[in-house]
Amino acid sequence: MAGSTNGPSAASFDLDGQLSNNDANSETSSVAASEDSSVVEAPAHKPPRIILNVRDLRRRLGQRREEPIEVTLATQKVIGSWTDDYPVTGQVVIESIERGITMFGAVTFRWRGECRRCLEETGGEQQIEIAEIFQVRSPEDSEVSDFDGDQIDLVPVVCDAVALSLPLAPLCRNDCAGPDPDRYPAMTIQQSEEAKEVERAKQGPDPRWAALSDLNLTEGD
Repeated sequence: MAGSTNGPSAASFDLDGQLSNNDANSETSSVAASEDSSVVEAPAHKPPRIILNVRDLRRRLGQRREEPIEVTLATQKVIGSWTDDYPVTGQVVIESIERGITMFGAVTFRWRGECRRCLEETGGEQQIEIAEIFQVRSPEDSEVSDFDGDQIDLVPVVCDAVALSLPLAPLCRNDCAGPDPDRYPAMTIQQSEEAKEVERAKQGPDPRWAALSDLNLTEGD
């Protein structure tokens, strides 16, 4: 009886020990895989990152390298428009300079918004140019971006450029007549000024200045 009682206990202990070892090995493998990976994947609850390793590029001044860009940003919004869920795509060139890296290129993004005249939803696709200088130990009040000398993150640059390029008061089309053109016709600034000139011409001169028309200001008379 004593032997049969000890047998299952030993087997249960061995099984638990084996499971614990497998879990430990699995965690060790996951850590090793993440350390060897050259792509930094951000968790879902954190903003995306585009990390570029530039240590080798900085070994010689003037070296260049092209880098593609494709990233889905958090929604960027201004008064009348916001970014769509489509990824921002483009291509940039990074170049080694003294104490840093320059980056320039172009990206394309999609946006949506409300037409400022008819208030219907509108949207479009826009291409913008981006440029930035990354410098090691840059001053705090400097307009260039500070970095550690080995890696740069392009997402903040792309985010700022996209947000600044969103239309503040979009139009669904240039000749949009508004929600009720018969009662409230929409006009451009030039059309509005022209309409005012026509109205003033119909009304004639201001009667308060009518006496001035009788004056003869010709020299010598």
